[in-house]
Amino acid sequence: GDRAALGRTQPRAAARPVAAAASQVPSPAGAGAPSAAPRPAKLPRYEQLDAFRLIVITVVMFHTYQHSRGPSGFVLELGTLQDSIVRNLDWLLSFYFIMTGFGVAVQLMRATIAGKSLPAPRDFVVKRLARLVPLYLLVFLIVWEIRYAGTETQWNDLLWGISLMQAWSSEHIFRTIDPAWYLSVEIFFVFVLAAVGIPLMRRIAKAGSEEARWRGCAAIGVGLILI
Repeated sequence: GDRAALGRTQPRAAARPVAAAASQVPSPAGAGAPSAAPRPAKLPRYEQLDAFRLIVITVVMFHTYQHSRGPSGFVLELGTLQDSIVRNLDWLLSFYFIMTGFGVAVQLMRATIAGKSLPAPRDFVVKRLARLVPLYLLVFLIVWEIRYAGTETQWNDLLWGISLMQAWSSEHIFRTIDPAWYLSVEIFFVFVLAAVGIPLMRRIAKAGSEEARWRGCAAIGVGLILI
């Protein structure tokens, strides 16, 4: 009787580990639940380049020196070494634009070469504008109000300034806030990158080989430099 009872209990005991093992087998991908849409890759940041952004201060120094002329001339004596240095500070602005463009484009290109998803052009523009425009508008309106004298020209300056289009007008480019023209140029490149660069990079990211993605990004880089 004991042997018969033992024989009846053994199959059940052996079945338990099999059932437990079966419950641990992973289900096929996508079975039972819809797969989540891939999230855009978090773009890497080159923190080493942040210090170079201080170069933009030289633009403020350059324009301040332009307005420092008094009855006896500029603050610094013309022809001196200090005068020559300050008068030529504007060449650093080209370097600043190169660093800014590199810092933005290389992040997108690294994600493209890796075959990762890129941010939507609209999200890219909104993020960049949120970082640059609010403080600019606040300062611009304050300075415009302080300098307001009731002339029609100042109202035109207001429209050019708040639309960030002053860099495209030789008459209004240095009105209200002189150094702000560089921001007008930078916003232009933000829209170019969003309208042309990101859509092309999205197509390149779908290329089958990494070498093809490298070539595509190199071509876009040359095009952006020419623009």
